[in-house]
Amino acid sequence: MSQHRLPNKTAREFDKIARKKGFSLVRHGKHLVYERAGVGQITVASSASDSRAMKNNVARLDRMIRESQAVAA
Repeated sequence: MSQHRLPNKTAREFDKIARKKGFSLVRHGKHLVYERAGVGQITVASSASDSRAMKNNVARLDRMIRESQAVAA
């Protein structure tokens, strides 16, 4: 789905971070849905009004990855 342009700068920045962490964009619209095999799925707002939304979402990605690694070990 990389041919579609995301709605704002924050969404594009989050997209870069999520892709670096191995997540891929599954669906987009009012919400962006990312997925990574063995880790799970995360849904984030495409244009959040909270100034800390991106940091919180990145923390959620990291937490999901850590938890999946702990279960696998």
